[in-house]
Amino acid sequence: MKAAPDRRSCLPALCSLILMAAPLEACADLWTVENSVSSRIESNDSIAFSTGSSGTLYTLSLTDTFAASRQMENSASRLNAQATAVREFDPGQDRIDGQIGWTQSFNDPLNSATLALLYAQDFNNLVQTADVTQGRGRRRTATLNAAWTRALTERFNASAQASADRTDYDQQSSDGTDFRNAALSGSLSYRLTEVDTLSVKAGRSEYFTRPDTNRATTGDLNASLSRVLSDRHSASIGLGYYRTTSSGSQSRLACPVQASLCSLGLVPYLAVTERAESTSSGLQYSVTDTFRFDETSDLAFSAGRQQSPSGAGVVVSSDTVKASVNHAFSETSTGTLSYVQSRSTYLQGEDFVRPQQRTLSASLSRQWSPSLRVQAGYQRTHENGPGTRARSNRLSLTAQYEWPRIEATR
Repeated sequence: MKAAPDRRSCLPALCSLILMAAPLEACADLWTVENSVSSRIESNDSIAFSTGSSGTLYTLSLTDTFAASRQMENSASRLNAQATAVREFDPGQDRIDGQIGWTQSFNDPLNSATLALLYAQDFNNLVQTADVTQGRGRRRTATLNAAWTRALTERFNASAQASADRTDYDQQSSDGTDFRNAALSGSLSYRLTEVDTLSVKAGRSEYFTRPDTNRATTGDLNASLSRVLSDRHSASIGLGYYRTTSSGSQSRLACPVQASLCSLGLVPYLAVTERAESTSSGLQYSVTDTFRFDETSDLAFSAGRQQSPSGAGVVVSSDTVKASVNHAFSETSTGTLSYVQSRSTYLQGEDFVRPQQRTLSASLSRQWSPSLRVQAGYQRTHENGPGTRARSNRLSLTAQYEWPRIEATR
């Protein structure tokens, strides 16, 4: 008579089969370390955008970039650090620039959030707009950014952003003045069709100096519509309204006695500093258009007006037009040609100042190997500031080497 199998002896094998068939939860962490080093040679015939330049300034820099990240199932952390040693020739002074930043992100099926901190010490000679209220020099900037997005439905999304930064320039180090900005905004986005998306955004920003010599508060409301015209073509248009309230210390001449005595020259005028307030409002807009000709070429265009803080703690209204063309000559060689024109408007004393700037730049990049990339660039800038007209030509050659990435799981 044949004996019945022992069911207890089958239990471990059955459990093993169940565990193998069931999906395992992804719980491993991915750690990544990246490092690259680059060297840059640059010449600039008017780095300070002065009418009478003292001569061409040659710069040699060496930059080391380090990044460490940790990727988990629902979150990611990343640490970035960069240090640049700069040597200037004829004339110039050596310096060390650098920055360190931390980014933390979280996500689930409905929510995504990001928190970023950055501290940078650099030289603010690479001006991108016509806002020239602050002279060139070393600056130290601390920035905090936070963003959150939630999917309310398949087509309806809500998001919120908050930011704060503090900037100190060498020019103000003697009197302890620094510049602080803070902004808070929220937006709603609804996908009308498969190709059309409507967005509405409201925000409030505050710009001020410490000590509290200048202060400005801006509230704005914007609506935009974006559309995918084809597989290669997309465009968007936006329109908004802003209202800004500014206050600051202004100086004026006042007569300490009867005005007639000062006008006759019997009593001198005195300089009086008082607090002045002003309110301005207007429309702001944005237009973007992106077209991809083929697999190797694309064109991007944008134009807009926005309110932003200047280097002196006051609000600047900037009109900017940008256009750029990118082309891949081969799998390893690419080129970029771009043009930017901007005009700023801000109040300086009792007068409005409207500087303008035009920048034409071109660059060629070649990937010589998986680790080595070389890039050559040229930039020509024309700047019309308050009572000045200046130009600048900048040539650069950069070689970057990326060390092999290190990855580990735990």
